Amino acid sequence: MHWFSHRSNTGSKSFIVIAYINITTYEYGGLLLPENDKILCMDREYLLGVGEFGGCIDIMCDYSNTTEVANLRIDVWIMKEYSNRDSWSKYVCIPWTGENIRSLLIFGSQKDEVIFVQDEKVIVYDTRNAIIRTFPL
Repeated sequence: MHWFSHRSNTGSKSFIVIAYINITTYEYGGLLLPENDKILCMDREYLLGVGEFGGCIDIMCDYSNTTEVANLRIDVWIMKEYSNRDSWSKYVCIPWTGENIRSLLIFGSQKDEVIFVQDEKVIVYDTRNAIIRTFPL
C-alpha cells in the first residue's frame, strides 16, 4: 500500500515522500521522489496519486492548474527499481485536454497505453500515437 506523506529531518523543512506499508510483513518506510531538478511537482498540489504501472511504482503530476501555458500537462513518472531514487524516469507527458484529472487509478496496458479514471469517464492515452480517447463508465 502506497500514499503521499510528509517527512522532515531535524532542523529542516519537510518534504514529500511515498509512504508504504507491506500488510503481509508489516514492513514500512518511505520512498523518495525524483530529484528536484528532474521533477516540477514537489508541491503537493501537483501530485495526483501513486499507482502501479507495469509492476513498477508510478506517480502522476498534474500541471493543469499552473498559470504557465507551456506547462499545461500531466507527467507520469515510473520508479523502475523499487526504493532506488535514481531509477525514476519520466514515462510520458500527456497534453492537457481541458479537463481536470483527479484520479488515483492509473495503470499501463500491454499496448503502450496509459489508462486512468476521471469522474465518470475512462481516459486512454496512446503513448505511441499521442492520441487521447474517452469512454463513459
